[in-house]
Amino acid sequence: MGDVIDLELEIDELVVEGIPRSDRERFAGALRRELERLLRERVLPASLRQSREVKHLTPRTPSVPGDASANQLGAAVARTIYEALSR
Repeated sequence: MGDVIDLELEIDELVVEGIPRSDRERFAGALRRELERLLRERVLPASLRQSREVKHLTPRTPSVPGDASANQLGAAVARTIYEALSR
């Protein structure tokens, strides 16, 4: 079994346009679950193996259909954040 790593990821501000107020909780939950899954199941990127603070991160815009649900959008945004942190 691999080493256990204590990782804390704090997102102070995330700007996502077009999500109705009624869907924000679903979006946030999907984003959190997908980030947790990615960090648990994939090899931790070297950039995250040491303590550091990222002041500003601009991930690419995820490609999602116009009728994507809040859950789909949250998961897609989580994947782009993970990719940006992996650079």
